[in-house]
Amino acid sequence: MIYNENIKLLPIKTDDTDFVLSLRNDLEIARRFFSDPPVYESVHTKWLSQRDEKDLDFIIWYEGSRSGRISITHVNYRHSKAEYGIVIHPDYRGRNIAFRASQLLINYVFKELPIRKLSLQVFADNNIAIRLYEKLGFSREGLLKQEYLRSGVYQDVLLMALFKENWG
Repeated sequence: MIYNENIKLLPIKTDDTDFVLSLRNDLEIARRFFSDPPVYESVHTKWLSQRDEKDLDFIIWYEGSRSGRISITHVNYRHSKAEYGIVIHPDYRGRNIAFRASQLLINYVFKELPIRKLSLQVFADNNIAIRLYEKLGFSREGLLKQEYLRSGVYQDVLLMALFKENWG
């Protein structure tokens, strides 16, 4: 468990399935994902049992309630890199939870693991997420033009990264 005064990051488990599915299948949230809803319980359960043991996947608890999910995936110790991702439930937005939970996890990753680079991909029009990432110190590395088809239109994807030497 990773925590501070109001936020706890607890490893994802089977008991979190309904919450995770509520995030993945919310159409407002899902339009910011690179996969399409619906995600069924059987698919989620299979993913949960087969995910890479190097991945860090947490439920964000804020003042005793599930408020989001945060993860470090595609961990590659040979190249000292991994991918970062976060999603906050709509009921908990605007409380600075994403920033504080991200600080907790990134601090842990850069202090405790042999990781020097965290990267992410985000739709180029997702300005709220991009502001969060830039506030955390992520910088823009590139743009994939017309990378994903979403709502009948090809969308650009922004590549961003944060290096350990630029953190904190």
